[in-house]
This record gives sequence, C-alpha cells and structure tokens, in this order.
Amino acid sequence: MLFYVCLMSFTLANAQSITVSGLVTDTQNMTLPGVNVLVEGSNNGAQTDFDGKYSITAKKGDVLVFSYLGMKTAKVTVGTSSEINVSLEEDIAGLDEIVLVGYGTAKKKDITGAVERVTLEDSPIALSANTSVLQAIRGATPGINIGAQNSAGTTPSILVRGQNSINGNNDPLIVLDGIVFLGSVNDINPNDIASLDILKDASAAVVYGSRAANGVILINTKKGKTSKPVINFSTSTGFNTWQDQPDLLDRDRYLEKYIAQQNIGSIDDIVWEEEYRGVLQDEGVDTDWLDLISRNGQIQKHNVSISGRSDKVNYFMSGGYEEQEGVIIGDQFNRISVRSRLQADITDWLELGLDGSYTNSDFSGVTADVGRAFQIAPIGYPYRYDGQPFNTSSNTSTDLERYPTANNVPNPLWGTDGTQENFDKRNYFRLAANAVVKIPWVKGLKYTLNYTLSQQNRSVDQFQYEDYFIALPSENTPYFDRYSQQSIQANLSQANGSNSRYTDRNYVIDNIISYTNTFGEHNIDATLVATRDYRVNDLSTVSGTDFAALGNTTLGFKGVPFATTVTNSYSLAERSNVGYLGRLSYGYAGKYNLTGSVRRDGASVFGADRRFGTFWSVGGAWTVSEENFLKDNSVLNYLKINASYGLNGNQGLDPYETLSPVIAGQPGNIRYSFGDDPSVSQFGISQSGLGNLELGWEETTSLNLGVHTAFLNNRIFFDADVYFSQTRDQIFNRVIPTTSGFSSILQV
Repeated sequence: MLFYVCLMSFTLANAQSITVSGLVTDTQNMTLPGVNVLVEGSNNGAQTDFDGKYSITAKKGDVLVFSYLGMKTAKVTVGTSSEINVSLEEDIAGLDEIVLVGYGTAKKKDITGAVERVTLEDSPIALSANTSVLQAIRGATPGINIGAQNSAGTTPSILVRGQNSINGNNDPLIVLDGIVFLGSVNDINPNDIASLDILKDASAAVVYGSRAANGVILINTKKGKTSKPVINFSTSTGFNTWQDQPDLLDRDRYLEKYIAQQNIGSIDDIVWEEEYRGVLQDEGVDTDWLDLISRNGQIQKHNVSISGRSDKVNYFMSGGYEEQEGVIIGDQFNRISVRSRLQADITDWLELGLDGSYTNSDFSGVTADVGRAFQIAPIGYPYRYDGQPFNTSSNTSTDLERYPTANNVPNPLWGTDGTQENFDKRNYFRLAANAVVKIPWVKGLKYTLNYTLSQQNRSVDQFQYEDYFIALPSENTPYFDRYSQQSIQANLSQANGSNSRYTDRNYVIDNIISYTNTFGEHNIDATLVATRDYRVNDLSTVSGTDFAALGNTTLGFKGVPFATTVTNSYSLAERSNVGYLGRLSYGYAGKYNLTGSVRRDGASVFGADRRFGTFWSVGGAWTVSEENFLKDNSVLNYLKINASYGLNGNQGLDPYETLSPVIAGQPGNIRYSFGDDPSVSQFGISQSGLGNLELGWEETTSLNLGVHTAFLNNRIFFDADVYFSQTRDQIFNRVIPTTSGFSSILQV
C-alpha cells in the first residue's frame, strides 16, 4: 500500500509568487464544484469547492489549466490581477479530442472501435505517487486489469480484456510515440508521459497485426507548449507498507497445532528430534518471521525538465532519479533516466524529429526469502551468540544463525548479511528518428519514415562466500564453533559465483503513406504501411565453483575465473517480423463512419510454411444524436452506436521452438569410443526435444458492440461495450508417451 507523503513543484521565473483565486461557472452562470485547476507544466494544483471557488499559488506568466468532465478545458495566463474568474463551455464527451489509432490519429467521435484515452499531464492522476506508468492507468478505464508490483522496480502484469493465449505472451503491445516499443515499460519515466491511448478491440488493434491480439497501449510523451522556456522541478516521497500481511501462528498456537498433529497429550510431552529446538521451546522463544523480514519501504522521486516551442521548433528535455525500497528487507531499486526530444519544421513540406533516452537501473541486493518465513517454526531464534541456544533473552548479538531451529529450514534472512552477493545493473539506450514529407502538389498526402534503435546491456554478478555454507548444528560440535575461522575455511570448496552479460539489441522501421481529405460532407482517410522489426539477444555466463585451491574468496564475484572448476556458456536468439497494412476510413456528415483494414504479417519464429498470416477488421459507427429527429433533444445530448469485428494474430512461441533442440559436446554427455584405446572418446550430439514445423499463428476473432451517451447538458455520461473474443489454433504443450524418447511436444 503506497502512502503519498509530500509533493513539491515549482516553475522558475523572475516574478514573485502570488495567490490567485476566483470562481468557476458554466455558460448558464451555475457554479462548478470539483473543477481541477493546475499550473501548466507543473504538479501544482487545486480544486474548486462546493461553491465553485478556488485558490492557488502561481507566478505572473504562469498558465492556469481548468478542466472538468463534460466541459472544454480552459487556459488562462496569470497577469497582475490576483482574481481570475472562468466560464467553462460544454464539451460533449470530448468528441473533438484527437486520439491515436495506430499509424495515425482520429477524432474521438469518429472512431468505430473501442479506444480509451487516459490523460496524465496536468491531471490529478499525475499527482499520485506512481512508480510505473501502468500503475497510473489502474482503475482509470474498464477492461484493463493491472496486477500488483511484486517487488521494487518491477513491471506489474497487465491484461486487456482477459487472457487470449495458453502458451504465449498475453501482454499488450506497447507503442511509444507512434513506434513499436520493444523494451521494458520500466525504462520509461512516468513523469515524461503526457497521455495513453488504449486500443481494445480488433478494429483498433489489427493495424499493428503481430502481437496486437492482446490489445495495444499507445504512450504519448510530453512536448513543449509555450514559447517561453519552462523549467519544472518536482520531488516526492512515499512509504511502502505490506497491506494485509498474513498472520502466522505464534508460539502457543504452533505448539497446539503440533501436539494435535502428533497426537500428543500436552506440550510438556513434546520430545524434539533436535535437542536445540527443545531448549528454544523451554526458553520461550517466539519469533514473528514475517515481521522480522519486512519493513516500511521508502520511495523517493526527483524530476527536472525544460521545455518550450517556437514557430518551427519544439523541444522537451528531462532527467529523473527514483529510489524504491520494497517491504521485504533487501528488495531495492534505483533508476536514473535522461531524455531529450526535438521536433523541427525544416520547410513547409518537411518535418524532422529526434528522440533520445538513457536509463540506468540498479536491482542489486539480496532479498529475504518470504517462502522460508512461511515454513520456519516460530520457536526458532534468528541470531547466533556464544553459549547458544541457552539464555536467548540476554543475547545482544544481531549476527544471523543459519539454522534457527536446528533443522534444514534456513533463516529467511540468510544471505542478506553479506554471505551472498547479487549485483544486477542495466543500461538502456534508445534513439528514435522520424521524417514527415508532405507532398506539396497533392493536398493531404504525406510520407512518414520512423526509425528506432535501442539496446539494453545487463550485467548480473552473483557470489556465495564460504561462510554462506554453515553446516547444521550437531551434538559433537558446539553450535557457536561452526562459525570459527577454521570451520568457515573448510567450506571454500562450496563457494561459487557467476558473471553473466546480457545484451538485447533491436530496431524498428516504419514506412507510412497517408492521405486525408474532405470533399464536402465526405471525409476520407487512407493509410499504407510497410514495417519491419528485428531483435537479437545474447547471453554469456562464466561460472566458477571450489576456491579451496585458491585459499580465499577475497575478490568475490571478480574472482570467478580463478575457481578450480570454471564453465562457460553462451546463447543467442534472433527474431524478426515484417508487416504490410492497408486501412481506409470514410465518414459522412459527421454521422456515419466506416473503417476497414487488412494486414499481412510474417514472423520468423514459425515454421517455414506458416510464417505469414493475413488479418483484417471492419468497423462502423452511427452518431444518432446528429440526426434531425434527435439533434436538439434537451435530455439526450449525445448518442453514438458502434460495432466492429476482426481477426488478429498472436505469436505464441519463442525463437527456435519449432525446431528440435540438440546438446553437443560435454553438456550432452554422449560419448563414443573409437580405435584401440577405449579411454579416448569423442562427444556426440544429444537431442533434447521434438520440433514441430507446423506451428503457426494463434488467431483471435473479436466482436465489439458499443453505446456512448451524454445526458442533461453533458452532466451524466454512460458508455457501455459488449465484446466477445475467441482464440483458435492455440499452441500448447502436449504430453506424449515416454516410449518416444521424449515427454512432450508443442502442438496446435
């Protein structure tokens, strides 16, 4: 559970701050309670009270943004007056709002599919202490299920309208500023995001074909808004607590349970197999292990940005630092992010854009083991001391005991004390460029080229020192002697570590031709797209065990190459996708809208004869409130009915899963002897699984019916969507007879 403690934001300017107050009404001069009032480009905000009054601190030249459901957003520049009264005009459900629909934009009122927009910039949602962009949309729109953030810095799970695949990935496709994003959402600073458009049905999502069967989330980042440069700094602090922490058995309830299970007369009749545990019971030890491994984690976020625009240039630059502590000891994360976005109109027919970002994430640390905390008995004592296990009440040592109950359940905190190391650091780079060429001699025709290149470098170093492998206590060895230097030195042969280096490189290229024009009451929007993406992952690992010959582990993970036994492993995976799209939208008189699209997709992960699939969608919308018989209705102000149906594709495989995997060399453990000397052998090849070249696209058909209404001068809104989806040709793991030499095979 996240408690938001404080938020500070200010815009640098030469003028002094003043308190601005006033009244907000509608065009009928009725006061409006609950209107959001924000200083543009900052997190400084307020709300009107029941009488429509507000008060906010601002500076001369600041822009106040007034927003209210059902009303058009108003912006007023602060001058010398400390009183600003505003009258908001009606806005029928934001019908003229422009939303992204995939390789283009459309007015909300003209959309035939299920598309929702969540605005973060200058909105109350931006004031919440979200550590992930996905947390910002939790509960903001129906049909989106956002899971819990299980540990610091991780990305919560997300489902758009449920699960479509058994074996494949069910995550929606992420598109960042119009280009497919192949990185982690965790590498996007939530403070840089202006809005999100969520495409839910096939009519909206099929334009992205591959991987879009699970929906699409379009992320739009911030841009410059004013001609004057705006410098914004914000800082926030929060606390993370364990909500609904389980209540484990205490000492008394545990012993009652034990005697009932063992059919023992009373607690006094208990005889433990380990004498150590009997002493702890007599000592009255009662440890709350969940309480011991948990804490109140702290969250800090600091962000700074500078933005602005001129007639020809728009720029936005930002930097952020975030630090999180999870509720479990050792669970921690920090992130440094830098981003720069520049857009320029070179001529009347040429626009160029460049967007670069860098993120440094650190997940290092050894986390306490929650599973062990559920397993271990409350009569276990977590610390070691001279004279243990007697006189626990007089002990002041906080050095950990590996086996608190003298059996094989280790201390949940074991490893957090420096006996184990884990370093996990990631560097993410992204560079995106785009060019828009408007064809001068054909009105509404333009060509867009998008190119993005990104790479993540991840280094994971792990090491377990010799003092990690403390043995179980025994009657022949005093308990505390297990931690003597001589006993620890004897464990050098068990010390081990690894060095892993992971690289993820990818690129995306989009070629887009679009044509938009209006002929009287007829509106046409046509789009042609050719896109390609490529991704390669490689992982190299060096592992080392047994440091007895070396005599020490002073170098830690840096000394892995000096271990007695050193092994090396390397893996490489490549995948690529190509897609060709045609989409046509037609609108008439603002009443009737039709959209149709066809996409041909190819994916390298499938069998040679199953790599390409054709996907399509159709959709229509009827704005009934624009008809003469309903146009001036004073009760029902807006009514739109829309329907869509389509077929989409999903990739349910990872690279090379259609092939039969083999293991060559020593790891395969297949040896052949040749010649007269049987001690000399050659390694063979071991087949470890069965391939299936018939594996192809999982296909999802989707039907969506929607009704969108506004009543009583846009005071009441009612939107409803009914949808049905079915996935066929699903890929799953089928169990086969072991007489085949294998246990399972992937099949459709």
